[in-house]
Amino acid sequence: MRLDWHRHDELVLELSALHMHWLACYHETASPSDPIGWLSDFAEARARLRDWVAICGTRLDRDRPTRQTSWPGQTPANSSGEVEIFDRNRDFEAFVHDDVRQRQRLSRTCDGSAQREEDRSAASFKRSSVTCIVSLLRA
Repeated sequence: MRLDWHRHDELVLELSALHMHWLACYHETASPSDPIGWLSDFAEARARLRDWVAICGTRLDRDRPTRQTSWPGQTPANSSGEVEIFDRNRDFEAFVHDDVRQRQRLSRTCDGSAQREEDRSAASFKRSSVTCIVSLLRA
């Protein structure tokens, strides 16, 4: 897939699901017939991936954020224009570097809050964990 898949959540989710499905189908405890099921599911996923690529509008030489439909009464999403991609490999490396740095920062923040929560009740700790997960999802 020669495009900026890493910048589009819908593509990341589809590819992640395929990867997890493949791992399950080829696990040592999987049924011998599971791989054929994966191939069938992969064919369906390819069709969805084509649709997602068409919707997100990424191309070989440029990319733009996936368009978001605003519901009546909702503030319209801020849509930025297309960005020209001169070096795809460098763009991907920079994206991964920034993502790892952000995850490390969030991990330190969540670990610190978990340490402070050790002496509190389980319900309070659960809220802290959910807050950390939500902050990771928003990142």
